[in-house]
Amino acid sequence: MFQVDLSGRTLLPQLLAEAYVCAGDEKNARLIHFSTDSVFDGAKCQPYTEEDQASPISVYGESKLAGENNVLAAKSQNLVVRVSWVFGPDRPSFIDAMAKQAQENGEVDAVADKFSTPTYTLDIAAMLPRFFDVNVSGGILHFANAGQCSWREYAQWAVDCCRDAGLPLKAKTIGERKLRDMVNWVARRPVYSVLSTAKYTKLTGISPRTWREAVSDYITRFYSKK
Repeated sequence: MFQVDLSGRTLLPQLLAEAYVCAGDEKNARLIHFSTDSVFDGAKCQPYTEEDQASPISVYGESKLAGENNVLAAKSQNLVVRVSWVFGPDRPSFIDAMAKQAQENGEVDAVADKFSTPTYTLDIAAMLPRFFDVNVSGGILHFANAGQCSWREYAQWAVDCCRDAGLPLKAKTIGERKLRDMVNWVARRPVYSVLSTAKYTKLTGISPRTWREAVSDYITRFYSKK
């Protein structure tokens, strides 16, 4: 069982990290913990590196940063992997919502002035085993598909891929909305939260494929068969 304090920070990452400390000495184990681009405030307007100071602007971001700190404090070999705008076949995401709306509605809009990078879960799964070895340094690592985009660009590409896959669409062009128009959003979101993957490429010698390639692969695999 885990606890949550009044600010919403969960102690689960800390409890897991402490458990892995006990197991690690005996079984040579490490904990890999996933975090988010929401630990940044979005003021930099250039891709965030692992060395940039985290400064969340929402309770969600604060809770994720607290989890990171707890995991890394428990054992230096633990690894925090920050990802952004995650999509894939394991759970519905922004892509799936946009595809569904485009099939059901003649007009679909998406925010055009918020920027980050989509990250494909299958690509995460493919990169992760490289870091199972405890001899690889712990700390923080950023991983996302290459490039950057707004939510509108992301949605438009997803809809284009759906069209190419033969899906019947009522909306083929995604309209533009502004972040300030999203009055129903309670939590603040960083305007720019692109993650630099230079460290990952330096460690592995591999550059992540582009977000467009990843989205196209996802649509081809999981939508053209429906």
